[in-house]
Amino acid sequence: MLFRIERSLASFYSIGMFLLWAIEQLFLVPCIFLNVSFRMAAAFFLVIMVLFVAAGVPAAVFLVRGHVKKKREKWTLEMVILYTLMWLLVGFIMYKTAVLRNLDMDDATYVVHAVDMVRTDTMFRTTLTGLQTDDFLQFIKYLVSPWPFFGAFLSFTTGIRTAAVFHAVIPQMIILLATAVYHQLGEVFFPKERVYRPMFVIFVWLFNLFGYVSIYSAETFLMMRSWQGKAVVAGVGVPMMIWVFQRIYEEADKYELFILLAVMNFALCFMSGVGLAVGAAMTFIFGVVYAVIRRKIKIILYSFLALTANIIYGAFYICLR
Repeated sequence: MLFRIERSLASFYSIGMFLLWAIEQLFLVPCIFLNVSFRMAAAFFLVIMVLFVAAGVPAAVFLVRGHVKKKREKWTLEMVILYTLMWLLVGFIMYKTAVLRNLDMDDATYVVHAVDMVRTDTMFRTTLTGLQTDDFLQFIKYLVSPWPFFGAFLSFTTGIRTAAVFHAVIPQMIILLATAVYHQLGEVFFPKERVYRPMFVIFVWLFNLFGYVSIYSAETFLMMRSWQGKAVVAGVGVPMMIWVFQRIYEEADKYELFILLAVMNFALCFMSGVGLAVGAAMTFIFGVVYAVIRRKIKIILYSFLALTANIIYGAFYICLR
């Protein structure tokens, strides 16, 4: 499915990341229910990740090389300069994100839960005060959105301290992911004017740099709290959803794009409860409007199926709270 949708490095990286997060969401919920140990869950996901990399990297290299040879697009001096400026700006942002780390009260939830997983080999079975508990309400929030597992998994597999993973490693990954998503949007908005794509990425990043109009703005969350799940939803998840909607609108016959939409909703649920609600609202509104435009009732059915994750985990949250 991934190979039929797109053949660019940016799309492979972005779709691959969201697909991995969707798989984490899919298998972590039953693991938390069954009180599976953290190390066992991490080992299982590591095997899945290795299989994905082993199968995806060779295929991606082969398909991207074939795509480049087929198009044979020439690079102008202007494009070289703009892409150089783009990567210099991204590198500057990554450097500043690493040296100017933001610490706030959310460290007491995301980071502490991740540290607790690595130390106690459990998942969301310990309160923030260090006391063991069987109270299901203590981790109902993370039952539907177990984002701290991602940082704990990276810490467990790499040996890097958990706090360093959240404040130094994950922000770099998210900045690269945001750059890839912005470039994909540039490809959609400027299908023929290639020189405008790096300009678009630079323009969006400048907006992010100077977007501190509120502590709750998407720009603030992306630049200062990029290790938090809700920041990933606002800074990367929503733009990626817009890209998927645009692709569905332009290529109505590619119904596998609705599968990608379902994957996106699973990934947004994994990041945060905000992602569950935002993904559901965006998918519902787009499905209704697109069905009216195309005059095809089955589009509403496809959109409803793409909301499977939102419906299931939303029902869990409402019923168990």
